[in-house]
Amino acid sequence: MFEVGFSEIIVIAVVALIVIGPDKLPKLARTYGLLYGRVQRYVSGIKQDMEREVALDQMKKATAEAQKKLLAFQSQMISMEAAEAEVIAEMPLPEVVEAVPVAEAVK
Repeated sequence: MFEVGFSEIIVIAVVALIVIGPDKLPKLARTYGLLYGRVQRYVSGIKQDMEREVALDQMKKATAEAQKKLLAFQSQMISMEAAEAEVIAEMPLPEVVEAVPVAEAVK
């Protein structure tokens, strides 16, 4: 954004010392520091929330894509099984061999 050099900070400190006075300046600086810290934590929290939302959105998209691929694969497998069942149904059945009792087969 904008850069503040060391000389600008010295000028600001001198003006603040003159305007505010040496009695109130330490308390004001402490209060400013606390507020600045709170703002930083707030902004950091918002940034983390946004990053989590983006990551969650990406995971949802990846999950939906994987689910689509799985459903396509599943339907392909079902159609292959149906085709195999048709081929098996078209095969001629072997002739049924007459069952011979075991006692007669041993003789």
